[in-house]
Amino acid sequence: MWLPQTPLSEDCLFLNVWVPHPRPSSPAPILFWIHGGGGFLTGSASVGLYNGASLAASENVLVVSINYRLGVLGFLSLPPASPGNMGLWDQHLALSWIKENAAAFGGDPNRLTLFGHNSGAVSVGLHLLSPQSRPLFAQAVLQSGTANAFWAWMSPEKAKQKTLAFSQRLGCAEGEENAVVRCLQEKDAAKFTQHELSMVTESKFLLDLPFLPTTDGEFLTDDPKTLLGTGRIQVKPTLIGVTSDEASTFVPFLFPNTTDGLIARDQLLKAIKMTLRTVAEEDIEAVAQRYSEGDHSPAQYRSAMTQALTDYIFVCPASEFAAKSQEAGSRMYVYYFTHHTSGSVFPEWIGAPHGSEVPYVFGTLELAIVAANRTYTEPEAALSRRMMRYWAEFSRSGKPTGLGAKETEWPVYDAALQNFFHLSTESSQATQISPTQKCDFLKAHSLKPAAAMPVLLSSCLALFFLVSCLASSEEDIVVITSTGPIKGKQVPAGSGNATAYLGIPYAEPPVGKLRFQKPLPHQPWSHVLEATSYGSPCYQQNSLHDPYMKMWFPDTPPSEDCLFLNIWVPHPRPATPMPLLVWIHGGGFFAGASSMDLYNGALLAATENVIVASMNYRLGILGFLYSPPDAPGNMGLWDQHLALKWVKENAAAFGGDPARVTLVGHSAGAASVGFHLLSPASQPLFAQAVMQSGAPNSLWAWEPPKKAALSIKFLMKETDCGLKNHSVVVSCLQGLDAGDDVFYRMDALFKPTPDGDFLPDEPLKLLQTGQVQTKPLLFGVTSDDGSIFVFSPGRPNNDEILTWEELLEKTKVIMTQPLEDDVVKAVALKYSEDGHGPERYRGALAQFCKDHFFFCPLMEFAASMATSGNPIYGYSFNHYISGSIWSEWMGAVHGAEVPYLFGTLSALPGRNHTTTEADTALIQRMMRYWADFARTGNPTGSIPGKVQWPLYNATEQKFFHISTEAPQVMQLSPAHQCQFLKTHLFNTTQREREE
Repeated sequence: MWLPQTPLSEDCLFLNVWVPHPRPSSPAPILFWIHGGGGFLTGSASVGLYNGASLAASENVLVVSINYRLGVLGFLSLPPASPGNMGLWDQHLALSWIKENAAAFGGDPNRLTLFGHNSGAVSVGLHLLSPQSRPLFAQAVLQSGTANAFWAWMSPEKAKQKTLAFSQRLGCAEGEENAVVRCLQEKDAAKFTQHELSMVTESKFLLDLPFLPTTDGEFLTDDPKTLLGTGRIQVKPTLIGVTSDEASTFVPFLFPNTTDGLIARDQLLKAIKMTLRTVAEEDIEAVAQRYSEGDHSPAQYRSAMTQALTDYIFVCPASEFAAKSQEAGSRMYVYYFTHHTSGSVFPEWIGAPHGSEVPYVFGTLELAIVAANRTYTEPEAALSRRMMRYWAEFSRSGKPTGLGAKETEWPVYDAALQNFFHLSTESSQATQISPTQKCDFLKAHSLKPAAAMPVLLSSCLALFFLVSCLASSEEDIVVITSTGPIKGKQVPAGSGNATAYLGIPYAEPPVGKLRFQKPLPHQPWSHVLEATSYGSPCYQQNSLHDPYMKMWFPDTPPSEDCLFLNIWVPHPRPATPMPLLVWIHGGGFFAGASSMDLYNGALLAATENVIVASMNYRLGILGFLYSPPDAPGNMGLWDQHLALKWVKENAAAFGGDPARVTLVGHSAGAASVGFHLLSPASQPLFAQAVMQSGAPNSLWAWEPPKKAALSIKFLMKETDCGLKNHSVVVSCLQGLDAGDDVFYRMDALFKPTPDGDFLPDEPLKLLQTGQVQTKPLLFGVTSDDGSIFVFSPGRPNNDEILTWEELLEKTKVIMTQPLEDDVVKAVALKYSEDGHGPERYRGALAQFCKDHFFFCPLMEFAASMATSGNPIYGYSFNHYISGSIWSEWMGAVHGAEVPYLFGTLSALPGRNHTTTEADTALIQRMMRYWADFARTGNPTGSIPGKVQWPLYNATEQKFFHISTEAPQVMQLSPAHQCQFLKTHLFNTTQREREE
């Protein structure tokens, strides 16, 4: 919500004016907004949260907002060649223009109030301290930022040092000042931000920001604390305030791997030591004790850390600014905003964090609600109306409650009483319970100069200030995540563009003693991670020599260090949070990778304004060895779980809606989606599910624990690890080279298994007992899902015409379990009952494979989901890909729909046919169906004129048919075949699996 949504430019000095319509009969007061963001590094007047229309119309005031230069472009200081404070002079010029032109807009130039937040509030304070701005405004409002804060200003000496350090990074540090500045003027400004961010993250000091206002002898004649302390501040009515939990969102940045920000005492001590850098070493324990107030619970330590940072960074500087301004003669009003917005993306414990009051002042609460299924309450709307009235009355009269109100309603601030005015959905009131009570304590314990601190912690805090926007160009896009900053790249996507963040590590490399273990979250990093190329695929047997299997295998070298994810974001980003489609690749749990061209999410993201994510997960023995407790099994599913958790936690940073995450998968990926629907661990991580030709209750998708545990015996025989106890064998296996052939000879043996942790019981039992999550589901198959299992590449003409004997033989092989010949014959007869002959036998085997592997398990899964009241939608994809390497008799093969979903037909191996208009139209429809499902839970959304996709129920079995022909709804009735297979195969197969 703090991000500008339009392309950035160095030509950026614009302002905006909102005027009530119709205009008031008398000149209206003016509220002049200066945006904040990242310590003078980020932000924009165009952010939707700052839309002044509601405030102007509701209160009959003019609202103005401005852009000003930021970072090195706004605050580089190397006099006389570059005097510094250019961003402040931008603000000054915009302020002069508005004062001169106020009457033309129906405004009163004598009632102009400056107001700002964060570095915008610091700017307001600096205008109060600058003799240059004296005649330009009448009143001031400072929201969560003051000019005397340690992060608001730097000395001229330090400013020059920072400038030269920056110049050196661009090869411009040689020569005298004019030469350095000329060199920088010739550089591409789009490249500056990555160097600015590097300076932040490499610093060893808390909030050591690279470019800030400085004393220049003209705009700012001395340092702010000196000017304030000696009374050299303009005497004007001033409204100043903070929120109750300014620094609460620092907690997850400092300690990203905690649950609900709950920290231990040693973490509290560490945070104090690393952030309150003026506190003496011997006083750290005393500070912790003072803020813990005798309560030694993790929740209290979290609160202590929040309040210590809130006081140090915001509250104490604000208290000092208010007291010194009052001493100089200014009438002061001080507020304390305490309300947690009910629809906020932040959990309740975050409270009223930094910036939470801003949408209440502008009447833009709807933009502060990130989650799609949340809204603000009527008491919150009432609080917004009151705050707009307070700010408007202050601009009218210099008093936030107006001239006619009683003085006791919002009393003038008295530094001795420290009477803050509390703002919340409760009745607002003045109180003498001061939020500044610990400032004297901190001041008394500030005995030492600033000390060095580890890069990681200082970077995390600095990144909190930078989170509003770090993209300075259309080529270099930096996003701040819970594990550190990442830089993506813009890629073309059809007629549009997307930003791709590739190869993001979400887990520690699962090597050494971490092999065969659940994944550990990746440790945070402080540098800017170049997320511009895919990470390595996970280890698997290479089948690239087979052109017919090439589309399902990665063509880059595998590695055990493979736990990466990828994210594609439309560019430019939409103004409102986007739904997310999280893709899980297939490959039988022993093959595949998210880096395959087939799964490139750029076109889907750009076309449908959705975020697309994909991940690698461990495969084969490395992902599914089961020998508890040393190898707990399901490591690949836990990898998916951790990646999904990372995406949900960081969705908002990419412009996504964490409440609208849709899990999508194909084949083994679809079975994985089903496992997440059955797993209590994944319950809160996604909202909807799509299962394409795969289900967790398929016999190929899982193994019973007893049988899974037998696989390690095979490994004992095939390695030098011997026939020792399982614990010793697992330890031995952890020492082998991950590329050892033994890991891949029998990789298909290793599958998910009920482990009592991720999967509490067998999939079918969980379904039968209703232990499946209640979420909207989209599921389906291709019309010829089974033909790929009939196909033999070496057969003449690839026609796969079968004799009766071959049909019996292949049917028996496909069943995978030893069955009586009469059962095999019964199945063959059932599927060839419509006719006999070689071609019919081929079709019979293909249909049997489709039903046995995909259709019947999916039908069973969907029927169980439907009984729980979930909206279920079924499809059948019926289009043969013309020009593909597959023979035409194979029809819509397993996976035929995937390139239409991603728009990646060109990635199919051996395709010798150009994409037709019909293909393009089908791609567009497929993308829209899946995106609408992610947006609304309905694949045909709410756009009129579409053929509506009916809800699926097990009785009617209506499927939505997808092909290049017009969409249509048809009734499929495989129930009799599924019941036949269940009767003839299930009981026997289940018994075999349990033995």
